[in-house]
Amino acid sequence: MPEKKEMSRVSKKQTQKAKRSKKGKKNKKSSSSLWKKILVGMIILIAAVLIGGMGLFAYYVSSAPDVTENDLIDTVSSTLIDSKGNEFLSLSSEDRELVSENDVPQVLKDAIIAIEDQRFYTHIGIDPIRIAGAVVANVTDGFASEGGSTITQQLIKLSVFSTGSEDQTLKRKAQEAWLSIKLEQKYSKEQILTFYINKVYMSANQYGMGTASEYYFGKPLAELTLPEAALLAGMPQAPNAYNPNTNPNDATKRRNLVLDMMVENGAITASEAQEAKAVDISEGLVDHSDEETNSLVFDPYVKEVLAEVERKTNLDPYTSGLTIYTNLDMDAQQRLYDIVNTDEYVSI
Repeated sequence: MPEKKEMSRVSKKQTQKAKRSKKGKKNKKSSSSLWKKILVGMIILIAAVLIGGMGLFAYYVSSAPDVTENDLIDTVSSTLIDSKGNEFLSLSSEDRELVSENDVPQVLKDAIIAIEDQRFYTHIGIDPIRIAGAVVANVTDGFASEGGSTITQQLIKLSVFSTGSEDQTLKRKAQEAWLSIKLEQKYSKEQILTFYINKVYMSANQYGMGTASEYYFGKPLAELTLPEAALLAGMPQAPNAYNPNTNPNDATKRRNLVLDMMVENGAITASEAQEAKAVDISEGLVDHSDEETNSLVFDPYVKEVLAEVERKTNLDPYTSGLTIYTNLDMDAQQRLYDIVNTDEYVSI
């Protein structure tokens, strides 16, 4: 009898163990099946997002504007209208110095590539690595902390779109990327870089680095020194802020950053950068303080108008192609100017 009871206990234990084993296998199978369903669901979701994104991209680029060579060459200037409806000022450089590929020295090319687009010669118009880096920076450091635009994309933006908030949309970004890829298929890297050099705004109503070189240093691009090239290369990001005549401290910091980036990119040595940094930002600058033109008649008023436009619209009036209507009365403004600046009305 005891042996039968013992056998019965063993049999029961084996049965329970078998049941637990069977239940465990069933749970494992169920868990494995659940993970498979989740994985399949994620794959389907990712595929749907990709297909939807491609479809949206195709929809956006279908209405992308055409880009002509004139678009790439011309400046996008703004005009100011007086109280009588007459244009009295165009914010563009009428004597703009257009340069050819052969006019651009290697030192300027190296400076621009280093600070603006280090993979310029290898990407297809857009730079996935830079875009990914910009996304990470914007997530960690805040939106717009870093941009992902290549030189080609900047050229498209300057030629077709604008830097205003109305053009900072997903649709515009998609069109900008598509047009950049197409541009790279039509023009060589050197042509695109030259278009950019001729296009950028350089403060003081100067467009293009060729014009800026003559204005700031009184010489052509081919004669630029390393510190001068670094200064010009760094200005397009914020031309007025980095104007060496009006903001020498900020201009110096920006120039030195360009020099550091040139070292990082292997264009110059650390000792060459240090030697260039030792050059005072004012060295070689042309003095424009004594220049007098007719614009002085309305210059103070225009400065206030442009400041108000920039404050209210968040647009740069020098590069946004605006038509700005003002209350300027040219006759009255001329009279006020003559009263203050001549002996005709007030004698001392």
